[in-house]
Amino acid sequence: MMKRRIVSMASRKLILIGGGEFAREMLWAASALDSATVGWVPAGFIDDDVDGSRLHMSKKHIVLPVIGSIQDHKPKSDEVFICAIGKTKAKLKCAELMAQRGGEFVNLIHPSAHIAPDSKIGRGLFLFIHSLISVGAEVGDHTSLNVSASVGHDASVGRGCTISSYCDITGNVHLGTGVFMGSHASVLQGITVGDFATIGAGSVVIRKVAPQTSVMGVPARAIV
Repeated sequence: MMKRRIVSMASRKLILIGGGEFAREMLWAASALDSATVGWVPAGFIDDDVDGSRLHMSKKHIVLPVIGSIQDHKPKSDEVFICAIGKTKAKLKCAELMAQRGGEFVNLIHPSAHIAPDSKIGRGLFLFIHSLISVGAEVGDHTSLNVSASVGHDASVGRGCTISSYCDITGNVHLGTGVFMGSHASVLQGITVGDFATIGAGSVVIRKVAPQTSVMGVPARAIV
């Protein structure tokens, strides 16, 4: 009878899905964490731009290897993953592909982030410097909160959202799946934003945003 190999939690390797600038930010955040506490160490990137033809990262910035492509990578028993992709549809597509192959996702949470004890968070989250998830809030799988982005009380943020730096999601807001918020954007209390909507940088959303809609401005209006 074959014995099942048991992998030590501390020996697991974090593989970042994506090798661009956002991945470099995630790697910086990971450097602030204690590997013995989180149970993994950053080990490399997977990116379909394996040969660097799109120059996502100049060679001077590559401190970990690009170990293969997203399309071809087969998860190993000692690997865990996080998506380092800002575009929400691409992020969810890659996350679903790796999950179907048995990949396990972990959260990358900077030590300065704040998470209320009664909030609910998913897997594969990236919470960067001074980000906040307030009381009663819910944040879905594969969502990222960049520097000083905040999710207010009792708000819900769907799967695969990308919330840029200094965004303010106020109380009782509902963001659907795959919403993208540009930096310094705000959504006022109780507003619903539909799936895969885009909110431009600096915008203030004061009314419901339909799915697949791009809005911008103060107050935010649909971009035709």
